[in-house]
This record gives sequence, C-alpha cells and structure tokens, in this order.
Amino acid sequence: MEGDTALGDGATNYRRKQTNPSTQKKAWCPARLLLGMSIFFFLSIIGIVVVFLWRELVFHRPTEQRHENVLMEQNLTENVLKKFQGYFRTPEEQESFVNNLNRLNTGQPIVVNQTVYDFRYNNCSIDCNGSNPKFRRKRQTYASGSIFHGCCVSNTYFSSPNAKMNVFGVNRTLVQYQGWKQYFQATNCSSVLGCTGCICIQDRSIQTAVVVKAGVTSPDDVDDFEISFFYFDGCCTCRNT
Repeated sequence: MEGDTALGDGATNYRRKQTNPSTQKKAWCPARLLLGMSIFFFLSIIGIVVVFLWRELVFHRPTEQRHENVLMEQNLTENVLKKFQGYFRTPEEQESFVNNLNRLNTGQPIVVNQTVYDFRYNNCSIDCNGSNPKFRRKRQTYASGSIFHGCCVSNTYFSSPNAKMNVFGVNRTLVQYQGWKQYFQATNCSSVLGCTGCICIQDRSIQTAVVVKAGVTSPDDVDDFEISFFYFDGCCTCRNT
C-alpha cells in the first residue's frame, strides 16, 4: 500500500510539472508575429529599393537621354537649314511652288516665223497622227500639265530621294528631314504614236543637293554635310532624223 501511495504521489507531481500546451502556444504567438513583421518589413525595403533603382536606371535616365538626343537633332536640323538655305522646303512650300510653276508654264509661247535656208534642213518635217501642219510651236503646254515638243511629250514631276548616285558614279546619302525635304524636278519622256520625221531625245539636267560627307555614318555637326551634283531626267526634245 505504501508503495502504491508513493507511486501515486510521484505521478501526481509529474503531471504538475508538465507545461500547459495553451500557455506554450500563447508564448510562441508574439514571437512568430514579430518574425513575420520583420520579414515583411525587410521585403518591403527591398521592393522599394528595386523600384527606385528601376525608375532611375531604366526609366528616368533613358528618357532624359532621349530628350537630350531630340534637342541635339533639332539644333542640328536648324543649323543645317541655316547653312544650306534654299535647298529645303516644307510640304506646304512645295505645293505652292508647284502651283506657281504650273501657272508659269501655261503662258502663251512665242512663235518664231523665220525661214533659215540650210541644205541640212531641206527635208525637215514633223508628222504627228498623219497631219502636216504648216508650222508647229516649238513648245506648247496643255492644261493637263504635259508639254509637247514636236511629237514628244514631257510630264514634269518632283521627287525627294534619300540616296542617289552622283555625276561621278558615287552613291551619296541625301539629307531629308521629316518636315523639310529636298525636292528635285524631273521629267517623264514619251512619244506620240504616228510620229515621223523626228525622234524623241531626253535631256539631262544637273542639280545640286545637300549630302552627308563620305565616311560619316552618324552626322552630329553641320560640318558633316556638303554639296554634291546629280543628274536628273530633263525634258523631251524632238530631233530630226
């Protein structure tokens, strides 16, 4: 009996020394909460630093660099336009130029009624569509914009190429801006059906243009440009055969 009593007292004392699970859980809750808040705060700081670096390195600096490049290009364009005045026109100026040119071309031509004796021209005749006019105006402009020289028809147009071979056979890069371009007058040549007595020969005109200097890949100064000479198709002329 005494042994049983001692064993019972020992079991009772053992149970009294055990930690209450609810008390242990309450002790760990503040520690876990503090640890979670610390981790969240640390990750938030890292996120803020990453966003700041991204804005500075990826967004702000490239934007500022692009803005500086735009300003440099604008200044370069203005300097080129000042140095090479008269070479560039806006689309509105080009339209006004073409309209004025068409009005000038519709003026009445002067007829030269003078006979020159020369054995080389004894058989001179122009026959278009079976008709033999007593005389033909040297150059006659019609409302359509076509210019007739004998049986040869010239139609004027304008182009603004970015690259072209110059008179020396070298390919050059022509300067063209978005709002300012170099326009060059050229002509399409054709012959009227039934034309006898002459053949149509197309002249070539030499025009100058602003180009990038040879060897310059990224022009950033007004001295990187120069003037070059180019051939363009000219008007048709009726030549005796």
